[in-house]
Amino acid sequence: MLCFEAINLGVMSSPRYNPICAVAFVQQHSILIPKMLTTHPEYFINEHILKSTLLNASTYAPELLGKHVAVNGSYNKYLETIMMPIISARINDTVLNPISILIKGGKWDLSVQEQLLHYVSEDYLTGVGRIYTSTLGQNLSTLEDALNISRILMFKVILDTIKESGSKNYAPVEAFANQYINVIKRILDDHSDYTTNPHIIDICQQAISAPLRDVIQLELAKVEPVLEESASSSSSLLKVEPVLEVTLLGGEEVALIDS
Repeated sequence: MLCFEAINLGVMSSPRYNPICAVAFVQQHSILIPKMLTTHPEYFINEHILKSTLLNASTYAPELLGKHVAVNGSYNKYLETIMMPIISARINDTVLNPISILIKGGKWDLSVQEQLLHYVSEDYLTGVGRIYTSTLGQNLSTLEDALNISRILMFKVILDTIKESGSKNYAPVEAFANQYINVIKRILDDHSDYTTNPHIIDICQQAISAPLRDVIQLELAKVEPVLEESASSSSSLLKVEPVLEVTLLGGEEVALIDS
């Protein structure tokens, strides 16, 4: 707990507010937070600390801050806003600029697509499976939402580069959208100002709906054999035996089943 207090004092006294260490502490030691809020609420009386570290900051804000704050959904919007310029500065030279150069090149094939997806991969950003320093850095790599925020920034670079270059090649958008559907949902919901291009919006919406279409098609594939078997059984039950009408010499007609 004293470590968290020291971290917060450092954050608050810094001329450039950077909550990475405070957020990382809370995420890695979440079991301590309820007790800290009860026994040491003074650790959270700074608005920036409270809103950046706690997803449910709105629950404690009236008592600790004396006011209400915005309610978060599935992620911390305040933290995203604070971290965007920090993460952008961290990955500008190693990720954002290379992506922009890649798209400005105008070439698009499997190798270019693989290079784009490499830049946005978890392995490249956090160093998963590697022994040397990750692109995001050790502290940023530990934050739960750092990857999503990074990818939001990357997608914005893709959109901005396409717009600035006047390109009609939307393949980079499609490749990204198909790979990171949840990020695309978040962008459409909370960053709709990133683009008004109807083609790009349609690609994103198609990517989001694709899994649902796949599920529907899979379920239909399961049902079709049952329906066909049921239809075949019903047809057998309703089958009308062919008959032959024979006129006897006396003029009487009789029906004989044609077997």
